[in-house]
Amino acid sequence: MFEREQEYDKLKESIQSLDKITLEKKLEKENKEESVRKQGEIIKKLENETEQYSRRNSIKNPWAS
Repeated sequence: MFEREQEYDKLKESIQSLDKITLEKKLEKENKEESVRKQGEIIKKLENETEQYSRRNSIKNPWAS
């Protein structure tokens, strides 16, 4: 009986450890996803700014000869 209790305690500790690791990995994944999302927003903003800058250089002045 004592051996079963020890085995049960070991399994319980293993499950708790795995739960902790799972939670840590989940939080790490969420942080990485947020970072990727922010980087995507920055890239879109830079693409837009570059496109606007390119258009500005393409516009011809109607008063120029």
